[in-house]
Parts: sequence; C-alpha cells; structure tokens
Amino acid sequence: MRRRLSIARRADEMLDRILEQESVTLNGRHLRGFGAIIYELSAYPTLAKIGPTILTEIHGDLNIYNILGRFDSEQNEPVALINPRGVPLLGDSQGKGIEYSDYAYDVSKLLFSLTSSSEIRKGLFDLVADVDGQFYSLTIRQHPGVNTVDGIAYQLI
Repeated sequence: MRRRLSIARRADEMLDRILEQESVTLNGRHLRGFGAIIYELSAYPTLAKIGPTILTEIHGDLNIYNILGRFDSEQNEPVALINPRGVPLLGDSQGKGIEYSDYAYDVSKLLFSLTSSSEIRKGLFDLVADVDGQFYSLTIRQHPGVNTVDGIAYQLI
C-alpha cells in the first residue's frame, strides 16, 4: 500500500497534500486520512497470523490488464491470463519455477486493479479543491480500453 501511495504522490501535487491530511472530504464524503488507515491496518493484531492456507500455483501479478479474452465464446477457455510475475521458486537456479502462494493473493491483486489505480497512474483523473483545500472533488475518466476490459473481467469472474 505504501508503494502505491508513493506513486499517487508523484502523480499529482494535490494528491500528495490529501495524503498528508488527518481527514479529508472527498466527493462529499468525510473520510479518515490515509496515514491513520495504514497505521490501523499495520497495527491490527491478527494481521501477523494471516497467511496462505492452501499453496497453489498463482499468476503473481493478476490484474485486469493481464487478461486476454477470446472473441469466440464457443471456445472452452474464453479467458487467458498473461504476463505472470515469474518469481522462481526458492532454490531454482534456472529461474523457471512456478510461484506458489495462496490464490487469495491473485484475487486481491485483481480486485485492486479495479480501484482506478491504473487510471490515476495514467493521469486519467480530475482533482479539484475548494479555496481552503479542505474539500475535494475527484473524477476518474474511463480508461480507453474499458469496454474490452469489462467484458473480459466478467468472463473471468
């Protein structure tokens, strides 16, 4: 999460200011600041106990932009996952191993890719503040490939 926040800070000066605030009003909703949320998540007592329950092959970088859909809906496999992260297994000197982890990791990466982070990285947003910089309005513009991506995400899910 901290890495993603640093990306947002570099994307826009106003985003950087918002991330420093203890609370913010965004699109009419009063929200706690990101710092407080990250602190609470990292201090959550059961976080250290959460770990993979079933190790299986995972993609490792599953996100909405790493999915290809086939146009022929009659095919047995209408979706293909591409561009795996490719982290080798420990002790694999050839670098050809498959990464094993909990499938929840892939699902969480996929869900994260639906949060507009890619659009923010590409500058597809408008952020406006009031005179005092206390109230903000954020509009996310659609990614040019959103129609294709929506259909493929629906097939995958």
